[in-house]
Amino acid sequence: MQSDKLTILQIIPALNSGGAERGAVDIAIETIRAGGRAVIVSEGGRLTKELIQHGGEHITVPVASKSPLTIWKNSKILTKIIQETGADLIHARSRAPAWSAYYAAKATGVPFVTTYHGLYGEQNFLKRAYNKIMVSGQAVIAVSRYIADNIASRYPEARDKIHVVERGIDIRHFSPELVTRQRMEALIKQWKLADDMRNVITLPARITRIKGHTLLFEAVKELLKIRTDFVCVCPGDVQSTKGKYAEELLGKIRSSGLDAHIRFPGMCLDMPAAYAASNVVTVPTLKPEAFGRVPVEAQVMGKIVVAARHGGLTETVEDGVTGFLFTPGDPVDMARALNEALNCDEERRRKMAIVGKERALQKYTGEKMADSTLDLYEKITGKKFPHRRPAGSSDFGNSASPEAWHSRKPSAPQEYYGATGKFVANRFLIGEKKDFFMKKFRTPESAN
Repeated sequence: MQSDKLTILQIIPALNSGGAERGAVDIAIETIRAGGRAVIVSEGGRLTKELIQHGGEHITVPVASKSPLTIWKNSKILTKIIQETGADLIHARSRAPAWSAYYAAKATGVPFVTTYHGLYGEQNFLKRAYNKIMVSGQAVIAVSRYIADNIASRYPEARDKIHVVERGIDIRHFSPELVTRQRMEALIKQWKLADDMRNVITLPARITRIKGHTLLFEAVKELLKIRTDFVCVCPGDVQSTKGKYAEELLGKIRSSGLDAHIRFPGMCLDMPAAYAASNVVTVPTLKPEAFGRVPVEAQVMGKIVVAARHGGLTETVEDGVTGFLFTPGDPVDMARALNEALNCDEERRRKMAIVGKERALQKYTGEKMADSTLDLYEKITGKKFPHRRPAGSSDFGNSASPEAWHSRKPSAPQEYYGATGKFVANRFLIGEKKDFFMKKFRTPESAN
């Protein structure tokens, strides 16, 4: 169903945890607040419910696949979606979906924009050709100066269409004053810290090799040579394909007798409380982070950050001022930085917290990210959002309550057919809200 509103169609592999996913939903919410229409195409995930509750629309399509055949099929489906929704712009946040989006944009004449959420390996000609789709649109959004510089170095011809839009966080969500006693008690119970008076070092990240859990393991062994008054807590999701690594990591911790100093409580749904319960937050990622949302969130919560000295982390953490940096991959230097952070007296900790929070609020707010992104949408489409909030206002993320959406009566289910006639989904409308649920994937052979 087409709309008179400025309609932004975003495409991303899934809507689970992660900076790219969080950014997609935040921008969708701000698009709606500004009087536009926000549609996200993905394979679904935890954040889908939040998107829908705020009035966004979700269409489930298998866009995570890198199969050339699936990418081609998805381009046909996206073409149909663009035509039906009247999308004014399509914004891709990953390579495989970007290929589908690119061909759909060409077929419909709709502007095509990408966001570089990280750097991609370019080991050979084929990899470089595959990656180049991310600079093939009218604009390329880079989430940090580090990413922008790397894009310009690899693709000089794209230099003039690179726009740095640093990630932002909802400062109302990450506010120490809003973390209630009940939330703290619930988190401490979950983390089993009720009777534990040790310093808490937190590594919040998905349980994957690149996030540096193994490096933390080695750094803890070094730190224990100096002190024992700490416990490391690693809240995070275990991706279905990374279960073996998680088991291997837990086995190493148990066999080394470090289970008293390293804990894995699982997914944390209350990160403000997690930061509030921490003395130090660490980001030991083994590969350069494109940006790194965790240091910004932690600094807004008044916490000292210990991070690897590479990538976007060197932009968000100022060594010796808002946190401490260490040599990437070096457990001895990481232990040194952790020890220095834990040794900060109350006055130095207070000063670092003040500077870190002020810096984060100046550079990395959700308002700034949303303003820059929506400005770009308007510039490219030549259309205006009718209800843009004043620049610098602090109501980022506000929208209709979930209760208001749930109170609307759903219309009769409809079927959505992709252009190939092979994809079938049930569509349920609630006001201006839609959610597409995969019904079946049918081929002519299976239909016979």
